Amino acid sequence: MPEYRLDSIADLARQMQFTPLTIRAAQVSSAEGVLHDIDPAKAYPMDWLIFRLTGYRPKHPPKDLLTGLALQHDLGLLIEEVSESLDQRVEDVGQPILSLEDATQKFNVTSKTLQRWRRKGLSGRRLIFPDGKKRIGFLLSNLERFLARNGRQVMAAANFSPVDSAEKQEMQVAANRLTQSRCTFSEITRRLGRKFNRSPVMIEQLIQRDIAIAPEFTAEQRSKIYRRWRHGSSLSELARIFEVGKSTLFWAIVDERQARIQLRKTKFIDDPLYHQDDAEQAIATIAACNDFAGCGGALSVDASILQIDHPVLTPAQERALFLKFNFHKYRFVASRRQLEERSVSHRKLCQIEQHLSRATEVRNQIVRANLRLLVSTARRHARGCVGLMDLISDGSITLMRAVESFDFHKGNHFATYATFGLMKEFARSAGRLISKHKQPAGLNSDVADAAASQPSQLLADQDYLARLLRELSESERAVLRLHYGLEGMRATGTYRQTARELGISTQQVRRLEETALSKLRAIANSPT
Repeated sequence: MPEYRLDSIADLARQMQFTPLTIRAAQVSSAEGVLHDIDPAKAYPMDWLIFRLTGYRPKHPPKDLLTGLALQHDLGLLIEEVSESLDQRVEDVGQPILSLEDATQKFNVTSKTLQRWRRKGLSGRRLIFPDGKKRIGFLLSNLERFLARNGRQVMAAANFSPVDSAEKQEMQVAANRLTQSRCTFSEITRRLGRKFNRSPVMIEQLIQRDIAIAPEFTAEQRSKIYRRWRHGSSLSELARIFEVGKSTLFWAIVDERQARIQLRKTKFIDDPLYHQDDAEQAIATIAACNDFAGCGGALSVDASILQIDHPVLTPAQERALFLKFNFHKYRFVASRRQLEERSVSHRKLCQIEQHLSRATEVRNQIVRANLRLLVSTARRHARGCVGLMDLISDGSITLMRAVESFDFHKGNHFATYATFGLMKEFARSAGRLISKHKQPAGLNSDVADAAASQPSQLLADQDYLARLLRELSESERAVLRLHYGLEGMRATGTYRQTARELGISTQQVRRLEETALSKLRAIANSPT
């Protein structure tokens, strides 16, 4: 096997071989997608590549810039090396696989030509073929994507015979018939290829140049069609409004749903349990062992939440809900990586969207169970023109964001994590509202001028947070400042880093933090 040109890619390939099999297979698919997107003339940051392959952004990303040409070469080696460690059989891949010999015959090229294509971005996996031997195989979808992008070179290499006008007319008729049958774009190219004894890539090139299979909608039109469909309009009604066939509208809606799924920013806190084969059943069992009665239902913020009867979550319930919440987000991200252009089904999209819907339901459960904390913290910040309901409205959004980013593996209670976020948000809200309701200087000489009231975060730090922190000892304040990034300090994020900064042990950091938080809870729960 050729050597890597970039040491960082070689290291990444070795690390990927230690991930669970299901994750490793998804990462190989992601690497194939990245390989098709790379422009050899551009440079790409290493943290971008790590995110595209794994879905994670490192806390301390490497600053390397990778040249597109070298990255194109090394990603092909990475795909080949990592796929070899999967020991995957051809029949288990789930789509047609062409061996080196099959590809040379299908596209009428030599093996040397295929090797040149591989150096230009055609990815190949090492798979176990029916004869028991492991060798290079090409996914048909990868071949089609590569050939579509490099159509002229392929047609020149394969020496395709020209298509006359009569054959084009026959293809047009057949393409229209397949479109009315709700065939996907890839199905149309394959069926026409078989019918006319042509390569699918040749058919795709002809469709792009000479054959019209369906009207193309703009992004704005697709969005409008999708919104009407979501609000209950049937395909028949939409067909009359837009004066097109129902199958055309159907695929416009599918394309819009797929585009929205791909654009959805979703992060999750990973857990080893998610990568087990029985993960869904195990998480359902954990959830069944905890009674969540009273913390479900839709989320709303109004005057009725001032009398909250939702029970506080126990530590076991809290962990079970966060485990379930992040599992559905993990499944959404994993399923989204498997989407392929023009070949996704309505059923597949429904399954992916269902994971996001379930994650939202669980998030709302957690938020409702912590509304008492929200109202209690808001009451302490309500004063003068700073209304309680305004703070609760702002705080509900902060609470949702806290649920999204909370890492339940660190052993902290969610209430502790959310309290600091709410305190900062309420201080900012107070600064904004005070500035908004401030009287003109001519009417009240005691009101500060506009320049003095602009930095609302400074007001928060010097007023409420500083007043709370003054109740702590110097060592307790130092731990909270470093660990949580208070009063302008940069958060260390881990006990080990905090201990290193302060020159004490990790156990001392934990003990000081626990004591400090106990004091702050007592202050927050005391009468105003």
